[in-house]
Amino acid sequence: MIGALALGFALAALPEGVELTWTGARGCPDAADVERRVAERLRGREGPVRASVVVAVVSGTGGGYALSLDVTLPGESVHRELEAAECGVLVDATAIVVGIAVEPQISAQALRTATLTPSVPEPAVVPDVAVERAPLERAATPEPEPEPVPEPVRRRVGGVVSLRGAGVLGVLPGVAGSAGLRVGVRGRRWRAELGGDRTFAVRHAFAGEPSVGAEFSMWSGAVRGCGVLGKNALEFPLCAGVDAGLMRADGFGGDINRSVVEPWAAAVVAPGLVWMPHPNVGLGVALDAFVGLARPSFSGEARPLLHRAFPVGLRLAGGLEVRFGPEPG
Repeated sequence: MIGALALGFALAALPEGVELTWTGARGCPDAADVERRVAERLRGREGPVRASVVVAVVSGTGGGYALSLDVTLPGESVHRELEAAECGVLVDATAIVVGIAVEPQISAQALRTATLTPSVPEPAVVPDVAVERAPLERAATPEPEPEPVPEPVRRRVGGVVSLRGAGVLGVLPGVAGSAGLRVGVRGRRWRAELGGDRTFAVRHAFAGEPSVGAEFSMWSGAVRGCGVLGKNALEFPLCAGVDAGLMRADGFGGDINRSVVEPWAAAVVAPGLVWMPHPNVGLGVALDAFVGLARPSFSGEARPLLHRAFPVGLRLAGGLEVRFGPEPG
């Protein structure tokens, strides 16, 4: 049992972000065998991988097999077709296509024009004669030219802008709504953001005096650093940072009404989820958990405490994000 598990871990697997779907005709290898062969071909490869989806469908023809290949790359797609007498030739062609598709520095046009099968010359026919002759020297087979080794690609950084709407609890009295903007930079497994939020006004009255109180609102800024987990179209950013701003209270109903502004600040932990239906557009949700660092409090003339920000608070946000710039390697 232990030996079988060790063998399973030793088997090659496709790089993260690469998907291969194989549908073979009768007499062709199954999908698991094809994926293993392709993964073995890529085993020694190093460097960043371009996300790609390859769909290979093989059908039988009168004289052999026909292959239909559809390759989806970030922002474009490529279609190739090939016929061969043996299905193994089409398996090799599929491996070549995947090998090209994963290389970020090779264009999609190169994938459209690449030769998928080697040109094999016809064997020479030697006449059958009943005479003795010296053995023929075998012509030296020229060694194939080595494939060019791609130069290492520098790590690139992309940008992101997101708009958010949220509900906030524990900062202003009761539950308040907010809207925010985030701008940032991102790599393959990280992102950093700056942003601002407007928490909309809520009214809160003194106990036993429903006509006397204040209207509370707040402007705040945010700094976030995130590690990003995920696979394919789903990402899970795990963020931490600080929010700080100014909480405003505008009195109403009393003999002397004033407007008071106090600072507010909190440490934040913010796990989230982002779904990418398109390489440049995402839909996300996040839960910001606040721990108060500066908690403003408000009271009235000759009246008890009206409101003080809680030690902890929550903000549940959802929004749309747009990505631009190079795709991080």
